[in-house]
Parts: sequence; structure tokens; C-alpha cells
Amino acid sequence: MNVGMQRSVVLAQAAEDLFGQVLPWLIMLLVGVVVGGAGIYLVRRMLQGGHGAPGEGFTLDELRRMHAAGQLSDEEFERAKALIIGRVGGSASAPNEIGPHDDDREPRG
Repeated sequence: MNVGMQRSVVLAQAAEDLFGQVLPWLIMLLVGVVVGGAGIYLVRRMLQGGHGAPGEGFTLDELRRMHAAGQLSDEEFERAKALIIGRVGGSASAPNEIGPHDDDREPRG
């Protein structure tokens, strides 16, 4: 019986030593995973540009509401719609800006 108690004590001490050696590595691994995950999240967010980024412009739904409310003329709405569709579709034929073009101005007399 005395030998059994000694084995239990020796095993308990070995387990404590092992735990004491492994615990710091487990903590460092956990910290590494958390920091790495946060880094990956930030890099992906930067590469995707984030949703709702400043300077993104209007959505087609917002333009429709503005047009219905009378804030945009028919011509302005069509230009803005073409610009948005060109941006989404990747078309190079969409106008570069929303606003008056040289051919839209009245001739000076």
C-alpha cells in the first residue's frame, strides 16, 4: 500500500511539472491565434474596402427616391443611373461624372 501511495505522489508531481511546462505554450498559442485572426480580419477588411466606405456614392435605390422626391431631374437621374450601372457592370462607356456636360450647355450668343 505504501508503494501505491508513492506512485500516486510521483504521478501527481509529474502531472504538475508537465502542466507547468505546457501551460505557457498553450497560452502563447492562444494569443497567437487571436492576434493572427485579428490581423487577417483587418487585412481582408482593407482589401475589400469595407461596406459603406466614405465616397462610395449613391445606390440606385437612393437615386430613385431622390428622383421621386424631385431632388433630381430626369436627365440627372439617367446620368447617375448610367454611372452606377457602369460601375457595377464594369462598363467603360458610362459617363465619368454626374453633372452638366459641354454639349448640354446652352450656346452663348
